[in-house]
Amino acid sequence: MHNTVQRVSRIDTKLDKFPQEFKDYLTNRIKNGISPDVTLNTLPEKYSMFKISTPTLYSWIDKGLLDCCNLDLRNKVSRVRYGENTLKRNTVKGHQLNGRSIEDLSQEERENRPLGIVELDTVEGIKGGELLFTIMIPCFSLMLGFKIKEKTQEEIGKVLDDLEDKLDSYFYVIFRKAIPDNGVEFLDFELLERSIHEGLNKRMEVHYTHTYAPYEKPHIENNHILLRWLIEKGYDISLLSADDILDIINRLNNYLRPKKGYKTPLQLLEEELGDYILDLLNLYHISIEELNMKDMIIKNQERTK
Repeated sequence: MHNTVQRVSRIDTKLDKFPQEFKDYLTNRIKNGISPDVTLNTLPEKYSMFKISTPTLYSWIDKGLLDCCNLDLRNKVSRVRYGENTLKRNTVKGHQLNGRSIEDLSQEERENRPLGIVELDTVEGIKGGELLFTIMIPCFSLMLGFKIKEKTQEEIGKVLDDLEDKLDSYFYVIFRKAIPDNGVEFLDFELLERSIHEGLNKRMEVHYTHTYAPYEKPHIENNHILLRWLIEKGYDISLLSADDILDIINRLNNYLRPKKGYKTPLQLLEEELGDYILDLLNLYHISIEELNMKDMIIKNQERTK
């Protein structure tokens, strides 16, 4: 008991050395859904002299020493990420009707997902309702999302046709090879690969994952966890407007990624392909001070009351 009191007292004393303005800044960032690690690695210049570690900030939150709590932390509850100790239950062959599976990619493409490799999936709201068709560009950690009316091949094809038309030459840089699962909406590989331009043989190659193998497209699966933070499971996606979806996608793509040197997906995309592609995709930058990863959750909850 004496040791516990001593330990808490030392933490309290250390925290008291920091101005209230700095503690309020930390609290507001955490309450807006920014992780402790990202918060500390993106401090404004006026707070850059304050050196505290990520474990220390977690400890302050855990002990209730700031005006925020563990419920404000998205990843406080431990979980297994796809690709990390996930039980592999794949079959020898799924519905790779065109003879191409993820195994036909090069080792570099499978392991590092360079520019030109994308992962495809869909996110369901309510059963039988509208969905989101999601596209992950792993080299930038960037996700695109498009509302579709039904879980059909035709709906997926229309989105890809529109993207090929809108992005023009950018499309063939980003979409050289696509990795979907064996869902019914992706089984028509000819439709997915067929270009809108008659003179072009195909716009991309489709390489299917094995069945029961979400770990084979870990980037989009892990990003869906972040997406589900903004669109709660079971929420009716038909209630989301086009502006809502753009808002959600832009928040996801403005969240700084520690594994990418604390850059945002949009920064990485712009550095590689220029700012014009941001306009084509209706993407825009949001500063870390203005980024709020939680108020969309509140909006969703209010709409369902």
